[in-house]
Amino acid sequence: MNADQKKSSLNDEDRFSHHTGANFQIYPITGDGNCLFRAMAYIVFGRQSEHSFIRNKVVSYVSSHWKRFKNFFPDEDRLDYRDRMSSSRTFGSESEIVAFAEVFECKVHVYFKDSPERDPLMFGNSATDCFILYSGITDCGHYDVLLPLSRVTCSLTRHKESIRNLRRRTYEEFNADLNDFKLQEQDE
Repeated sequence: MNADQKKSSLNDEDRFSHHTGANFQIYPITGDGNCLFRAMAYIVFGRQSEHSFIRNKVVSYVSSHWKRFKNFFPDEDRLDYRDRMSSSRTFGSESEIVAFAEVFECKVHVYFKDSPERDPLMFGNSATDCFILYSGITDCGHYDVLLPLSRVTCSLTRHKESIRNLRRRTYEEFNADLNDFKLQEQDE
Protein backbone atom coordinates (compact mmCIF):
# COMPACT_ATOMS: atom_id res chain seq x y z
CA MET A 1 0.00 0.00 0.00
CA ASN A 2 1.48 3.33 -1.00
CA ALA A 3 1.11 6.62 0.89
CA ASP A 4 -1.76 7.82 -1.34
CA GLN A 5 -3.74 4.64 -0.68
CA LYS A 6 -3.17 5.04 3.07
CA LYS A 7 -4.39 8.64 2.95
CA SER A 8 -7.47 7.70 0.97
CA SER A 9 -8.31 4.92 3.43
CA LEU A 10 -8.40 7.47 6.29
CA ASN A 11 -11.39 9.64 5.49
CA ASP A 12 -14.17 11.31 7.49
CA GLU A 13 -16.34 8.17 7.53
CA ASP A 14 -13.59 6.33 9.38
CA ARG A 15 -13.90 8.24 12.63
CA PHE A 16 -14.99 7.17 16.07
CA SER A 17 -16.43 9.58 18.62
CA HIS A 18 -16.68 8.61 22.27
CA HIS A 19 -19.28 10.04 24.65
CA THR A 20 -16.51 11.89 26.53
CA GLY A 21 -15.83 14.02 23.47
CA ALA A 22 -12.74 12.06 22.46
CA ASN A 23 -12.44 11.74 18.70
CA PHE A 24 -10.34 9.27 16.78
CA GLN A 25 -9.43 8.40 13.23
CA ILE A 26 -9.89 4.67 12.63
CA TYR A 27 -6.81 3.07 11.11
CA PRO A 28 -8.23 -0.02 9.37
CA ILE A 29 -6.67 -3.37 10.19
CA THR A 30 -6.89 -6.39 7.91
CA GLY A 31 -9.65 -8.75 9.06
CA ASP A 32 -8.15 -12.20 8.70
CA GLY A 33 -8.32 -13.66 12.22
CA ASN A 34 -5.04 -11.96 13.08
CA CYS A 35 -6.55 -8.48 13.52
CA LEU A 36 -5.66 -8.06 17.21
CA PHE A 37 -2.04 -9.02 16.55
CA ARG A 38 -1.97 -6.87 13.41
CA ALA A 39 -3.23 -3.91 15.46
CA MET A 40 -0.54 -4.58 18.06
CA ALA A 41 2.12 -4.81 15.34
CA TYR A 42 0.96 -1.50 13.87
CA ILE A 43 1.17 0.12 17.29
CA VAL A 44 4.73 -0.98 18.07
CA PHE A 45 6.28 -1.32 14.58
CA GLY A 46 4.15 1.02 12.47
CA ARG A 47 3.15 -1.85 10.18
CA GLN A 48 0.77 -4.81 10.38
CA SER A 49 3.10 -7.26 8.67
CA GLU A 50 4.91 -8.21 11.89
CA HIS A 51 1.77 -9.73 13.42
CA SER A 52 3.22 -13.26 13.56
CA PHE A 53 6.16 -12.02 15.61
CA ILE A 54 3.83 -10.14 17.98
CA ARG A 55 1.65 -13.26 18.32
CA ASN A 56 4.74 -15.31 19.15
CA LYS A 57 5.93 -12.85 21.82
CA VAL A 58 2.50 -12.50 23.42
CA VAL A 59 1.72 -16.23 23.43
CA SER A 60 5.17 -17.01 24.86
CA TYR A 61 4.61 -14.44 27.60
CA VAL A 62 1.20 -15.87 28.55
CA SER A 63 2.66 -19.40 28.56
CA SER A 64 5.62 -18.33 30.69
CA HIS A 65 3.28 -16.64 33.18
CA TRP A 66 0.59 -19.31 33.08
CA LYS A 67 -0.27 -19.12 36.79
CA ARG A 68 -1.41 -15.53 36.25
CA PHE A 69 -3.27 -16.19 33.01
CA LYS A 70 -4.76 -19.68 33.44
CA ASN A 71 -8.08 -18.36 34.78
CA PHE A 72 -8.72 -16.80 31.36
CA PHE A 73 -8.72 -20.36 29.97
CA PRO A 74 -10.54 -22.70 32.38
CA ASP A 75 -10.81 -25.50 29.78
CA GLU A 76 -7.18 -25.46 28.61
CA ASP A 77 -3.79 -26.20 30.01
CA ARG A 78 -0.69 -24.21 29.12
CA LEU A 79 0.37 -26.46 26.23
CA ASP A 80 -3.11 -26.55 24.69
CA TYR A 81 -3.27 -22.77 24.91
CA ARG A 82 0.15 -22.40 23.30
CA ASP A 83 -0.69 -24.80 20.47
CA ARG A 84 -4.03 -23.13 19.74
CA MET A 85 -2.87 -19.52 19.97
CA SER A 86 0.34 -20.11 18.01
CA SER A 87 -1.77 -20.83 14.93
CA SER A 88 -2.25 -17.95 12.53
CA ARG A 89 -5.82 -16.69 12.22
CA THR A 90 -6.70 -17.68 15.80
CA PHE A 91 -8.49 -14.75 17.42
CA GLY A 92 -6.80 -12.97 20.31
CA SER A 93 -8.66 -11.77 23.38
CA GLU A 94 -8.38 -9.83 26.62
CA SER A 95 -5.59 -12.05 27.97
CA GLU A 96 -3.42 -11.33 24.95
CA ILE A 97 -4.05 -7.60 25.36
CA VAL A 98 -2.92 -7.84 29.00
CA ALA A 99 0.24 -9.68 27.94
CA PHE A 100 0.94 -7.22 25.12
CA ALA A 101 0.65 -4.26 27.50
CA GLU A 102 3.15 -5.90 29.85
CA VAL A 103 5.65 -7.07 27.20
CA PHE A 104 5.70 -3.76 25.33
CA GLU A 105 5.18 -1.50 28.36
CA CYS A 106 2.14 0.40 27.18
CA LYS A 107 -1.42 1.09 28.30
CA VAL A 108 -4.03 -0.23 25.89
CA HIS A 109 -7.44 1.46 25.80
CA VAL A 110 -10.09 -0.69 24.13
CA TYR A 111 -13.10 1.25 22.86
CA PHE A 112 -16.29 -0.37 21.55
CA LYS A 113 -17.57 0.75 18.17
CA ASP A 114 -21.11 -0.44 18.79
CA SER A 115 -21.23 1.18 22.26
CA PRO A 116 -19.65 4.65 22.14
CA GLU A 117 -21.30 5.45 25.47
CA ARG A 118 -19.33 2.66 27.16
CA ASP A 119 -16.08 3.56 28.88
CA PRO A 120 -13.01 1.88 27.39
CA LEU A 121 -11.35 -1.08 29.04
CA MET A 122 -7.76 -0.28 30.01
CA PHE A 123 -4.88 -2.71 30.26
CA GLY A 124 -1.41 -1.86 31.55
CA ASN A 125 -0.13 1.04 33.60
CA SER A 126 2.45 2.68 31.37
CA ALA A 127 2.42 6.34 30.39
CA THR A 128 2.34 5.29 26.72
CA ASP A 129 -1.31 5.19 25.67
CA CYS A 130 -2.40 3.00 22.76
CA PHE A 131 -5.95 2.94 21.46
CA ILE A 132 -7.82 0.15 19.71
CA LEU A 133 -11.43 -0.21 18.61
CA TYR A 134 -13.39 -3.42 18.98
CA SER A 135 -16.43 -4.02 16.81
CA GLY A 136 -18.73 -7.00 16.60
CA ILE A 137 -20.07 -9.58 19.00
CA THR A 138 -18.22 -10.59 22.15
CA ASP A 139 -16.39 -13.70 20.94
CA CYS A 140 -16.08 -12.96 17.24
CA GLY A 141 -15.30 -9.36 16.46
CA HIS A 142 -12.67 -7.19 14.87
CA TYR A 143 -9.95 -4.82 16.09
CA ASP A 144 -8.79 -1.61 14.43
CA VAL A 145 -6.30 0.98 15.67
CA LEU A 146 -7.54 4.37 16.86
CA LEU A 147 -5.47 7.49 16.22
CA PRO A 148 -6.38 10.35 18.58
CA LEU A 149 -7.71 13.54 16.98
CA SER A 150 -8.71 15.49 20.08
CA ARG A 151 -7.02 16.71 23.22
CA VAL A 152 -9.85 15.20 25.27
CA THR A 153 -8.14 11.83 24.79
CA CYS A 154 -4.58 12.91 25.46
CA SER A 155 -2.01 15.51 24.53
CA LEU A 156 -1.66 14.88 20.80
CA THR A 157 1.96 16.00 20.72
CA ARG A 158 2.84 13.88 23.75
CA HIS A 159 0.98 10.90 22.29
CA LYS A 160 2.88 11.08 18.99
CA GLU A 161 6.16 11.38 20.89
CA SER A 162 5.33 8.46 23.19
CA ILE A 163 4.42 6.24 20.21
CA ARG A 164 7.71 7.20 18.51
CA ASN A 165 9.53 6.28 21.73
CA LEU A 166 7.59 3.01 22.00
CA ARG A 167 8.56 2.11 18.43
CA ARG A 168 12.19 3.05 19.10
CA ARG A 169 12.26 0.95 22.30
CA THR A 170 10.61 -1.93 20.48
CA TYR A 171 13.18 -1.75 17.70
CA GLU A 172 16.08 -1.59 20.16
CA GLU A 173 14.79 -4.39 22.37
CA PHE A 174 13.23 -6.75 19.84
CA ASN A 175 14.92 -6.16 16.46
CA ALA A 176 17.40 -9.04 16.88
CA ASP A 177 14.54 -11.34 17.96
CA LEU A 178 12.45 -10.18 15.00
CA ASN A 179 15.27 -10.94 12.55
CA ASP A 180 15.80 -14.39 14.10
CA PHE A 181 12.05 -15.03 13.96
CA LYS A 182 11.94 -14.11 10.26
CA LEU A 183 14.86 -16.43 9.53
CA GLN A 184 13.11 -19.30 11.33
CA GLU A 185 9.92 -18.64 9.35
CA GLN A 186 11.91 -18.82 6.10
CA ASP A 187 13.45 -22.14 7.14
CA GLU A 188 10.05 -23.72 7.87
